Amino acid sequence: MDVKKLSPALHAVGELLEAANRVLNEDHGKVSVRVQGSFKTGSFGIDFALMHSPWEILRGLLVHDNTQAALNLVALLGLAGGTAKGLLQLIKWLRGRNPTRIIDLDDGRVRIEVLNEAIEVELEVLKLLQDYKVRKAVEAMITEPMSEGSGVENFASGPVEGDGFFVVEAREARAFVAPPATDTDIGETRSNKWLQLAGVSFVEGNKWRFSDGSTTFPVAIEDEEFVQMVQKNEIRFGAGDLLSVDLVSRQFLNNAGKMSTEHVAKRVLEHRKAAVQVNMVLPRGENED
Repeated sequence: MDVKKLSPALHAVGELLEAANRVLNEDHGKVSVRVQGSFKTGSFGIDFALMHSPWEILRGLLVHDNTQAALNLVALLGLAGGTAKGLLQLIKWLRGRNPTRIIDLDDGRVRIEVLNEAIEVELEVLKLLQDYKVRKAVEAMITEPMSEGSGVENFASGPVEGDGFFVVEAREARAFVAPPATDTDIGETRSNKWLQLAGVSFVEGNKWRFSDGSTTFPVAIEDEEFVQMVQKNEIRFGAGDLLSVDLVSRQFLNNAGKMSTEHVAKRVLEHRKAAVQVNMVLPRGENED
């Protein structure tokens, strides 16, 4: 196997353990991956170690047996092989399909159904399945070594000695490709707000650019009656005109942890021209008798 294929796969194992530890333990404890010095023909071994900082141990946030904690993490990922149903086993079972129903079994497990098929796994396994960084690490670990021309026919994980290996054939690797990331909806706010017009768009989506006095941002206009009046030239705009709108602002968090905001004007309440009037004292003529 080309070392250029092996190196990303080993790196992905480390990222997988770190991402899984973040999901399940909220980063309490550090995960490291070490490759054993001796390699067997056609395979290599990897040691897993979970290290805890003194502060976390004093707080009692994790189990006292570091080895057991590491084994639990490996088992939930499905790397331990055997009869356990971890993340890898669940992804292989799904074969790229989306669950049609998920049932909480009230015992720390969930039942995942796809049409007339079902599988039961620990709740923690479902959390791993839904995490984008975990899925991307699994993708790199499984698919990179078996990419076209690599000569690798399968991926196997399990105990150093004995049976019970979990195996993924090259033809099954596609099922381990991570689905596209989706942004997390944090919440929304709604208010009546004056905005200053910075640009008008008549393309699909009707996103106009406005300023609130400090920043400029796009706003989708959903007031169909107002949009039709604009398209019929029944309402004309000038630079800097003001609109009072019923504004909904929705915030999202993407897989990289970056926050974004989308703005939607549900209704346009008032249009005010930007022309500024100057206060002047105009002379008045005396009344003639």
